[in-house]
Amino acid sequence: MVYMNNYEFTVSLKMFGTTLQGRISGMRHFTEVCVKLADAPPGTPVVLDFSCIKHVTGSWINSMIVPFFKWAAQTENDVFPIFYNVDKEWLDEFRLVAQWNHQCFLIARASSFPPKQVQIVGFLESAQRISLHAVLAEGEVTGAELNRRRAEKIGATAWNNRLKDLYLKRLVCREKRGRKHVYFTLFKEIEENGRQLSKTASQEFSQAKGFSSGKNQPSSTVQATG
Repeated sequence: MVYMNNYEFTVSLKMFGTTLQGRISGMRHFTEVCVKLADAPPGTPVVLDFSCIKHVTGSWINSMIVPFFKWAAQTENDVFPIFYNVDKEWLDEFRLVAQWNHQCFLIARASSFPPKQVQIVGFLESAQRISLHAVLAEGEVTGAELNRRRAEKIGATAWNNRLKDLYLKRLVCREKRGRKHVYFTLFKEIEENGRQLSKTASQEFSQAKGFSSGKNQPSSTVQATG
């Protein structure tokens, strides 16, 4: 089942039954989900809803979710996956697959979009984490702006590469405005590795890392766990 609320597409995975297991099933489900999302415009959030699912295995995650993220990041698709209602008993499987494949998955307990809080499952390098904090603190930002605001002498190209890494991991969105790419998040709160950040704390983190105050301010509270 695929349906659209506001501006996100939602795929209910219960159409595949209550047990998601095995490499062959995962490959088949990957193909079917991609077909169902063929009409999703670039830049669209895509929710895969695990409601009513009783069991998920690592082999299914590896053969369905991993290629799905690669498909989502392709230029002609450019959608942003988020997983709803993943049971906490499956988190270790998601985490192992994410780390093995150098991916990050966004997971939330929610029934509508956008969720109040999103959890990052996977591994972020230190530079990527600092860049994510910057995006959270600023609300939206470009590499050139980070180059101007940060005390350390890191060029705009280097910042753009870090932001692009987050974009390819589907953790931030990107919009072309004139000749520049602007990066931003879709969610009010993000949790990564158990650390919680408010809007103020995220700004303080950026200032401690060498950012000066910018004109852009986040429009909502941010919670990051890292």
